[in-house]
Amino acid sequence: MDFLIYIIIIVAVVVAYKLHRESVEKEKQELLAYYEDHLNKHKDEVWRKHLCPFCEIDKDKIK
Repeated sequence: MDFLIYIIIIVAVVVAYKLHRESVEKEKQELLAYYEDHLNKHKDEVWRKHLCPFCEIDKDKIK
């Protein structure tokens, strides 16, 4: 009977680990897509100089 409990615990841990890895991978892909979009927007000079929320590129010099 103890053996069955150990098997159930091991299966539960493996399933939890796989679910965790999937969620981490999904979050990583979303973050990469977000930053790729951010870098693509930098091709637009007006957006880069005035609207970029992360970059402080010459915002005072432009005004």
